[in-house]
Amino acid sequence: LRIEMAQNVLRDKEVLAEATVELVTTDNTGKPKIIPEDLNVKLSSCI
Repeated sequence: LRIEMAQNVLRDKEVLAEATVELVTTDNTGKPKIIPEDLNVKLSSCI
């Protein structure tokens, strides 16, 4: 499971919000897919 996001999202809440929206995972076929909203919320609360 690979999560890609900019290193500098922490310094700007707007940038963080955009990065959270754009978070994707790569499934076992190698194609990106959108993270489910509940997982998105958990991730953004951990950042």
